[in-house]
Amino acid sequence: MYHNTLLHSVEEMVIVALGPITVFILFLLTVIFCALTLKMLGSFPILGHKVILNLGAQSLFDPIFIAIVDAISKVSAKESALSTLLLACCRCYTGFSQH
Repeated sequence: MYHNTLLHSVEEMVIVALGPITVFILFLLTVIFCALTLKMLGSFPILGHKVILNLGAQSLFDPIFIAIVDAISKVSAKESALSTLLLACCRCYTGFSQH
């Protein structure tokens, strides 16, 4: 998570969006490499196909996973703020006997 004072909301969204875009561009480059290799050599290794397939799945699911993690972190941040508030209320109620 980025420190609030270092990045503005637009800058943070751009940084978060660059991840999936970079993965997708890398996927396209590997597909182009595979197509050129097939055209020039007539074959491409099975392991290369599996790597490209996995990279394609990652580029597809990466934005979904980012949204899930962001949603969970925002929920936990709200819970954390609530627990901090409750702890502060308890400290005020119990007094200054605990150090």
